[in-house]
Amino acid sequence: MEQIEIFTQTLQDFKKFCISQCKEAFVSNPELLAGDILYISAINRSLDVAESFINATKYQNFSVMPVLLRLQLNTLATLHYLQTHDVTGEVISKFHSGIEFRNITVPGTKNKLTDRLMVEKAALDYPWIKSVYSATSSWVHLSPTLAFTPIEVADGRLITLRLPRLADPKFQYAVDELCEAMTACINGIQEKIEKWARTRI
Repeated sequence: MEQIEIFTQTLQDFKKFCISQCKEAFVSNPELLAGDILYISAINRSLDVAESFINATKYQNFSVMPVLLRLQLNTLATLHYLQTHDVTGEVISKFHSGIEFRNITVPGTKNKLTDRLMVEKAALDYPWIKSVYSATSSWVHLSPTLAFTPIEVADGRLITLRLPRLADPKFQYAVDELCEAMTACINGIQEKIEKWARTRI
């Protein structure tokens, strides 16, 4: 699985990048600014998710990989929204007060700042994100996709129910695609972190 090896290297490079960017950001200005807590938490979650993704491939836990990818998509879409809309200060203030993003009203509108809204906005710069978001959503919720994938029917009547789902060979074909999408997601997050380190809000 060549994509897994590429992604593993991508993660190692990403770790080094995050550390260097944080050092550079706080050396130039050691004061803790309003957006720093949010960005540091985004970096930590992104690294945790990527590490868990690699572990899922190692243990062939294929049904967890789309869920982890969905978490990473959320990070990219959130950071993209904050950096492309003139609402950052107000949104971060609400975030610091303990309000989750999905319960924050978009300034000047009655719309909530949902994943779907942020993904729609992110699609302007990352056209692939909508289709990947949609595909991974069916693995996050208790959906028909999740329910029927462990079931195999042969000869129209013989049913095999895999329990647990681990190492189901049906999922292996998708691993390279998942790794490729996770790599693209991390590359996007890296762009956002680099911009934060330069401009800090």
